[in-house]
Amino acid sequence: MRIAVYFEESATSLKAFNMAEAYARQVGAELFALSTITREDPIKHSTLLELEADLEAKVKKNRKEPDINCECRLLVDIEDAGEQIVKFVERKKIDWLYIGTPRKSKLAKLIVGSTSLHVILNATCPVITINDQVDLKS
Repeated sequence: MRIAVYFEESATSLKAFNMAEAYARQVGAELFALSTITREDPIKHSTLLELEADLEAKVKKNRKEPDINCECRLLVDIEDAGEQIVKFVERKKIDWLYIGTPRKSKLAKLIVGSTSLHVILNATCPVITINDQVDLKS
């Protein structure tokens, strides 16, 4: 089984990561922590290496299940984050995807768009969304 989680530094993203990690441990799944960069201009290789190292450090800092393998993936493309995640899920045959859904106003969603909505509507696997009100202690 393969589980992926979209990893950002928001509270909901960290909750999603911890839930995905715990479930991966329960079922013996591979875990992928994903982050995205949307770019139009070239990015220096050294910058990408720094960003990957930063992602790995942030994931390591937030690990609660250090005994399971978690592979960090920095996805870089001209497409938006949602489409990058959808393509990764399809390409890697991910079984479950976890994603945090931070609360936004209706206007903010219209202007900025919604990565989680795009993923929910287009992913080829079940998507588990975690909102601000999820309490991991219960």
